[in-house]
Amino acid sequence: MTVKYLKKVSFFKDLKITELKRILDIAKNVSFKAGDRIFSKEDVGRNFFIVLAGKVKIYTSTGEKRSKTLAYMVEGDFFGEMALLGGKTRSASAQAETDCQLMVVDKESFYELIETDVNFTLCLLRTMSERLRKSNQDVESLLFHNMLGRLAFTILRLSKEHGIKKDRSHINLTLHDLADLLGTTREPLSRSLSVMKKAGILDYEDKQIVIKDRKRLESMAPTYP
Repeated sequence: MTVKYLKKVSFFKDLKITELKRILDIAKNVSFKAGDRIFSKEDVGRNFFIVLAGKVKIYTSTGEKRSKTLAYMVEGDFFGEMALLGGKTRSASAQAETDCQLMVVDKESFYELIETDVNFTLCLLRTMSERLRKSNQDVESLLFHNMLGRLAFTILRLSKEHGIKKDRSHINLTLHDLADLLGTTREPLSRSLSVMKKAGILDYEDKQIVIKDRKRLESMAPTYP
């Protein structure tokens, strides 16, 4: 791992060369295979993670064996900071969605970075602020939107996160993964997708969502920014 490589990772882009060298000295690289559990809900937090390559799913589950996907972490994203900052156990589980390469910083080194590296701390706070905003939007969606509104909101956000702005957008996602993102089961999700498909708003085939009418989709999710 080199400083030049780290500069390509979005989380590190605003850090100085000396700061990157310091992180290289204290961090270690760990690889996970698709399906590997990185940590489980209620585990004691001991490490902070940055995704160098691959995709990680952050999720929670209930005693009813229902699962809610909270986020997908890709290259440049970080996770695992909440348990370290709050001094508590993990509030969710993390699993490698694909083969992953992660940079791992232990708890003591993480604290040292926060206390002594202003740029690192600012990068951390900016991202955490954005995640809080998204979390608030999720809560609002759950409280005030029916299933169609929640589905519309989620698809639009996925489209934005994939950098897709044109009217006809393609998003690859299984029905199971989409249901987990919504915190629902496949049956109500399938019904909602069928309604939107018949209305000509979107299509769903071969694990691919196709937005056919973005304006109508946005009108179904009035809180979408």
